[in-house]
Amino acid sequence: MLYQKEQTNTYITTHNGIIIPPPVDKNEKIEYNVNSHRLCGVINTDNEYIDISARSCMVHKEPTGYWEERNKEKVKYIDEDVIYLGIIGGPFMAYGNLILDSVSRIWIFLENEEYKNLKAVYFSDDNYQDKIVLTLFKLFGLKEENLIRCTEPLQAKNVIIPEESIDPYSFYTVEFKQTIDKIKEQIPAKEFPKIYFSRSKLNGCGKTYGEEYIENIFKNAGYKIIYPEQLSITEQIAYLKGAQYFAGVDGSGVHNALFLQDGANCIYLQRSEYKNNVQPIIDEMKTLNTQYIQANIETFRLCFYGNPYLIGLTKDLKRFFNKNNFKYSEYEYQKNLKKILPFYLNALANSYSVKTNLDNHYSDKELQTFANFRKLLKYQNQFLLPVYKRFVYKFKLYYYLKRKRYNRVKKYYKNLYL
Repeated sequence: MLYQKEQTNTYITTHNGIIIPPPVDKNEKIEYNVNSHRLCGVINTDNEYIDISARSCMVHKEPTGYWEERNKEKVKYIDEDVIYLGIIGGPFMAYGNLILDSVSRIWIFLENEEYKNLKAVYFSDDNYQDKIVLTLFKLFGLKEENLIRCTEPLQAKNVIIPEESIDPYSFYTVEFKQTIDKIKEQIPAKEFPKIYFSRSKLNGCGKTYGEEYIENIFKNAGYKIIYPEQLSITEQIAYLKGAQYFAGVDGSGVHNALFLQDGANCIYLQRSEYKNNVQPIIDEMKTLNTQYIQANIETFRLCFYGNPYLIGLTKDLKRFFNKNNFKYSEYEYQKNLKKILPFYLNALANSYSVKTNLDNHYSDKELQTFANFRKLLKYQNQFLLPVYKRFVYKFKLYYYLKRKRYNRVKKYYKNLYL
């Protein structure tokens, strides 16, 4: 096994341990930035940091003086043993990573029957991410009344700190797989052997253009199209548990493969040249039969995160469709591409604008290129109008321009070019 950690997970018990939550802003929300995860955890009575209370992605801890200062805050005491679960969610937390990281410590309840009635302490912003993870906790068997959302330093008689059972970028353990199996065993499977998880109804700067055409090809080949954001996590797991074939565009959404049957077949459509380092870990853990198909048709990209994507009929994808007797039309594809291309380019230009990239260090030449894109696309917007409307609007534009009625001129100029 390439990614499976050989040794089993362990845990540490700290007598009178103090659980320190992450710092919060003026709105009582966790200050999610790249340092958030090294500003929380468990310390002992000597203000020494307990290393395994950190998340795997945490590079280093603050010096002892920092924890002494945080320990001066009001500390609540509980005269009982508690289990430490760490942060739910985190900075830039995508959906798939949310699940991987947030359930990484609950394996301890499988190993120790006497712990099942202990309080479990976690950090979060009390938002939509909580609802997803708390549902997973309940499916696992944790009682809602035993879950404590920690918002201020908390000292307990004994703080039991389980090791993480997965680092999404380097390893997993047998205990993590057992945790996932325990979660999904409570949910009856939906009998749809072929499912496609679509991103096409997602909005935002990371939208994938061109997926609607691709997902229709899968639909015609017998795949049920599923929009995960429209379903509860329980419903998603039900579809995944019953599927023999799973397809979708690469990204955190396909981390849902965690809930497939062992040995299921997976088709991942790659939306960029970026290598997804998390998915191979899931593939190995679930012994999945996987195919990675390059579907990206972009010609350039300055960075991976936070930008729109464009996928379509690449050579790799057509080869896959032909081999598996999927039906598609080159003519319909070209029509679709012509329709969506202006919207993709407009989104791409905006994502690289000076305003949205103040923290990035692009050259003046790169930014000017995308600024020119925006000017060009404003001009091209007129071609989205029917021919007769373009003719009427242009006639009225010049008519009112000649008569210096500039309010009317502005109206028709906007209709044509903006």
